[in-house]
Amino acid sequence: MARSHGKKILLFLDYDGTLARIVDSPLKEFITREMRETVRDVVRSFPTSIVTGRDVPKAMNFVKLENVHYAGSHGMNIKIIGQQEHYQPLPHLEPIITEATKCLEKALEGVEGALAENNKFCVSVHFRNVDEKDLDLVEHTVNTVLGDLPALKLAHGKMVWELRSAEDFTKGDAVDHLFHYLLQHLQMVSSQVVAIHIGDDRTDEDAFKM
Repeated sequence: MARSHGKKILLFLDYDGTLARIVDSPLKEFITREMRETVRDVVRSFPTSIVTGRDVPKAMNFVKLENVHYAGSHGMNIKIIGQQEHYQPLPHLEPIITEATKCLEKALEGVEGALAENNKFCVSVHFRNVDEKDLDLVEHTVNTVLGDLPALKLAHGKMVWELRSAEDFTKGDAVDHLFHYLLQHLQMVSSQVVAIHIGDDRTDEDAFKM
């Protein structure tokens, strides 16, 4: 409170595990009505951005709030309020991620509980529902597919492995992009604001550092 006195707070929020609880089905991690109202209240006072590994349309469908900036695919797809065009620093990745998703889906179709989720600029392999005896197989499959796609690298999250760009662009870069956009939009300098990021996973560390 002392650090933010007389300054504008800029708020950045993770989604999975932060706004929504981790559940058995990754495609059903909906925000509760109470949390949505909490975020709605926050937005009235502070410019708010949601920075997530999910793709932007999925995040928007989960959150169902329009007066929020969205950074999806760990920041590689950024939607600014009121702008039609998305900021996508690595657009060439999309067909590579599509190919990776198809390969993973085919290779994992016999593994119960495994799910490959296409998030436009990264693919998430969820293993929270995989039997412990099959985890080595899933990991081997992920590494095999990764070996054929030098444009991608492996990242670890909470009960998920992710194939994303081998080029460095992280949640930290997304927060940096949004931070400087907001400074310009608010006609402020960095000494006039306090940026707060809230997240619960390894991928949030880059945003904390920024």
